[in-house]
Amino acid sequence: MSDTKPNWDFAYSPDTTFASESFAEGVSRRAYRAMRWTPPEKWGQKAVVKEYKDRYSWAQGDWDTAVSTYKKAKDLADRFNVESRTKFPIQIVDYDIQPVIVTSDSTTRPKLGEWVMVEDFLEGDFQKYISNSGWVKPQCFSEHPSMPAFAHWSWVHTKGSLMVCDLQGVRYDSKYVLTDPAILSLEGSYGNTDLSLVGMGQFFSSHQCTDVCRSLGIVHKRPDMSQIQRFMNSEFGCLVQMATTYFPKEISANPPVVSITFSQVSPSGLQINAAYPYGYQSQCKGDPKSILVNGTLTSFSGSTISVSFPSCPSGTPISVYYAWLNYPCPFKMCSVYSGDLPAPSFHLPLK
Repeated sequence: MSDTKPNWDFAYSPDTTFASESFAEGVSRRAYRAMRWTPPEKWGQKAVVKEYKDRYSWAQGDWDTAVSTYKKAKDLADRFNVESRTKFPIQIVDYDIQPVIVTSDSTTRPKLGEWVMVEDFLEGDFQKYISNSGWVKPQCFSEHPSMPAFAHWSWVHTKGSLMVCDLQGVRYDSKYVLTDPAILSLEGSYGNTDLSLVGMGQFFSSHQCTDVCRSLGIVHKRPDMSQIQRFMNSEFGCLVQMATTYFPKEISANPPVVSITFSQVSPSGLQINAAYPYGYQSQCKGDPKSILVNGTLTSFSGSTISVSFPSCPSGTPISVYYAWLNYPCPFKMCSVYSGDLPAPSFHLPLK
């Protein structure tokens, strides 16, 4: 093995070399290919560097919520492995938090001085087993029964105060290794993926117990769904559902028209309020004052809406805001709905 680091167009953290272009991204983070150089047993191993999409992390403490989520998920997984005696123990990927100390280009991300999360790269068939909003991979019941059982067990073990979900990773010959878990808590204290009782209710509303649930004796240990429903009908519960039911996932432009596609739209699809096609603003390319210009919703199809910004001086929008200046919008006067819930406020840059 070579004793020198490859001469790639990479950025550097103290123990890791990583690419300046991301190869994947989730709801809240981007991922960059990387290689580790310490400790000695990890020399030259593949790794992943992660940063937040919506903000820079200039202090190590900016990762405290993520670190506490990983630690809690690991503690619960270790206990689950003992109690379930599973043939495929669940592990949470190794990680640490490091600062970026060298960059080859000041215009790229992550930035010099930014703190990032470094994880071991998971080789193999990467799969998502459970989301944080109730979705479970159909094959879990027969092929990965410990995944939904772990989520169920974590709720029982913590007496309903927590649930581990957003389970994704790789199953190897003798274990699962998972990354980016989420914790649902009664207080909603584990970051923006913590959907609190709403996420718990969405999971249990469709959860079918597996043989692992039965071996743990937790089949009949479930929450009172009437209490969860009352929470979901509360003002805070509705806000959480609004943020999790659907959110813009893709944006593209054919100036001056911008197309926005939403994810997780309700079965009834999008509902457009023809009387109020407003609430959209955009920054325009080449505008030194970065003045927001107004746009109008012109059409929609399925889970995609089209918004026109004819007032852009250059004709080219570079980012789109919705309900940014007036949120929440007046009752029944929003532009976009899904399942009777208004779309959340958002700001999306155009790539």
